[in-house]
Amino acid sequence: MNLLNHDNIWQASNLPDGLSFENGVISGNPKSRGVFDVHITVSNQLGSSSKNIRIKCRYRADVTIVKDGAEFEIITLPELQAAIQNGTAQSKYNCIDTQMLIPVIHPITSAITYDVPVNFCSFRNVTLADGAVKPGLILQFSHTLWKGLAPFGTNNFNRWRYSQLRKWLNSSGMGWFSSSYNDDIITPHEGSYSESICNGFLSCLPTPLLEVISPVKVVTQAFFDDENEDTSIDDPEYVNGIDCDITYDKIFIPALSEMNIDGSDDTFPDDGFEGDAWEFYSALSSGSLICKDFNGSPCSVITRSAVVNGKDKIFCVDNTLQPIVSNVYNAEASPAPTFVIC
Repeated sequence: MNLLNHDNIWQASNLPDGLSFENGVISGNPKSRGVFDVHITVSNQLGSSSKNIRIKCRYRADVTIVKDGAEFEIITLPELQAAIQNGTAQSKYNCIDTQMLIPVIHPITSAITYDVPVNFCSFRNVTLADGAVKPGLILQFSHTLWKGLAPFGTNNFNRWRYSQLRKWLNSSGMGWFSSSYNDDIITPHEGSYSESICNGFLSCLPTPLLEVISPVKVVTQAFFDDENEDTSIDDPEYVNGIDCDITYDKIFIPALSEMNIDGSDDTFPDDGFEGDAWEFYSALSSGSLICKDFNGSPCSVITRSAVVNGKDKIFCVDNTLQPIVSNVYNAEASPAPTFVIC
């Protein structure tokens, strides 16, 4: 209907408390979460017109919990964090068929993708940077929303501690990129975009999520060559007779053992040294979908597990849960970013 040069009367029924409707604009801050079916009418001397719309109101820190593919509940992240700490989350959720849906911001375009699924992987105690041990929930993205992600971003160097991928995952904003370890760098990017305009991964996550995750202890077996090792790189630590890197990361990627994959020959890291199997992976069978790529197709995922005696080799895992040896600089795989709420 024609609204120009007329005295229009706008009306809306069933608006959430805290919202107002004036001159065709809904504004304000809703006071409660929920789904509201709103009936809007505009009228003037020429007649009237109406339309029904649905408004979903959520708190800033809300996330949706999905079980068996159906919405189970909406909960705030601080509520989930408290449930993990007091032990009620462990009895309420399982790590086989439970996911959390969160919004994610693209690192280059800043476009928001809503309801990105994150798998509940394991409830277990984790060690923080200050040495404190707390109950935690390990979660892992089941979608990698960016194509063209190189596994480690360095040529001939497979230590997670020094990888460009680790640096990108644990940085925000730009300026995270460094070529200090190698000049031939393939970094996380999409298409022809370069790392210089790619935000760190922490910039992709909503602030309420960043407020409930902490850097946790990550153990990765390290293999190096004493004679040819770059002298600017620290030697691994020696723990229980094994060379390893100990890092404290907000965001990391799984090791083979955490994905319930044990090595069958001497190219694999020592069984279980990098972490026990997560319940999510213990329940998977061969052919299960681990992760989807940018286009929604099944994809292989990168692990932080290095190949023994293969300084330029890293392990990936395909969707049949089989390990694949790949070069650190051109693996056909993507990271499945992992974090802990604790």
